[in-house]
This record gives sequence, structure tokens and C-alpha cells, in this order.
Amino acid sequence: GWRMYRLGKTRIADALHITGLFYLVACAAALACSVLATTTFPYADESLAAADRALGFEWLALHVWFRSSAIGSSLLIAAYNALNWAPQVLIVLLCALRSREVAFRFLTAWAVALVLTVAIFPLFPAIAAFHFYGLSPDMMPGQTATASWELPEIMDGLRSGANRTLGRSELTGIVTMPSFHAAGAILLLWAYWTFKWLRAPSVVINGAMFFSAVPVGGHYLVDIIAGLALAVLSI
Repeated sequence: GWRMYRLGKTRIADALHITGLFYLVACAAALACSVLATTTFPYADESLAAADRALGFEWLALHVWFRSSAIGSSLLIAAYNALNWAPQVLIVLLCALRSREVAFRFLTAWAVALVLTVAIFPLFPAIAAFHFYGLSPDMMPGQTATASWELPEIMDGLRSGANRTLGRSELTGIVTMPSFHAAGAILLLWAYWTFKWLRAPSVVINGAMFFSAVPVGGHYLVDIIAGLALAVLSI
């Protein structure tokens, strides 16, 4: 990116610059979560599930629908996985169309949201709704969040000190509360709103991504409510 700035290719330079910062922040947050997972706070799954019930939400009822609807589950899984590519596409579009201020504003809000997620995470360690409700991968349609299925083993190893090496599995999503998938969906919707021609598809994709965090990512409903609040605060 620095070289492209020197050559006067500002839009390419901005895209490389912001992309580099984006992944630097992401890696730093993942490392920080793995370190902070050593907290001695008890698992919060029981409290999170109780909060869902207090809101009148039944997680297993949603799971029954999710498992029975082939089309609905496929669309939600695709929307959930959109977090892997939607931010990068957004950055390229913003830089290519000379909206560098919006791109940097998006990056800043994204970084703030990650910092807040990292700060809140050790207070509410959890092993995800999948495990709390006794589900297994073969009870789910399609490929749901891999990291969530491995979460108890990863968290127990980090918390006990048995796992002293950070590998790829530890540096994936281990945060249940708050849901960064939900926060990311709101942040992406906010930034994509810059393009009038992308507003409608963005509402559909990011709206689905927001709600997919529950059945696909194994989050509790209160996790995505917290993610929504976190995104609004970051913006």
C-alpha cells in the first residue's frame, strides 16, 4: 500500500492499506480472546439461556424449524458465512469509488466493536447453545459454525492451562457473548448503505446474517441483542 501511494495509485493504496489494518485488528482480537479465555469466571450458559427464556424465546423451538426447513437453513448458513467475504468486498468498493473516508470510518467502527467484544468476552465465557442443549453436528442441516462445535474442548484447554499453544482452532470464533456476527452484520449494513444500488440486497444479506448467529453460530438470543447494542455504540 505504501508503494502504491508513492506511485500515485491512491485507490489501490487505500484498499491495500485498509485491508492490512482490517486483518491486523482481526488477528490481534483473536489472540486477545484466546489469552482472556483463561478467566476464572464460571461458564455463563445457564444465565444466558435463562435470559432468553425471560424474553419468551425458546432456542430449541427455533432449532426444530431450522432443522426442518432445508431452504431456510441453507440461506441462513450462506448468510452466516458472508462475514468471511462481505467486509473485503465493501473495502474494495469503497476505495474504488473514492469513498475512502467511509472506508476508514467503517474500519474504525469495526475495530472499536472488536475491542468491546474482547473486553466483554471474559466476563461471560460460554460453550454455546449447541452444547448447552445437548445437540450434535449430525442433528444440524448443512455445515454450521465449526468453531462452535469445538468450543468446549478449546475453552476447557485454555482455561485449565492444558493448551499452551495457539493454533488455527484457537484463533477462530470462541466468543459467545456478545455476538460479533450480529455486530458485524449491523456494521456492514451501515457501511453498505453508502451505495444506493446495494441497499436492498444489503438489507437481505446482513439481516439474514444477523439472525443466523442463533441457529447457525450457536448463539443465544441475548448474544445478538448485545451485538446489536455493541454495533450501535461503535458507530
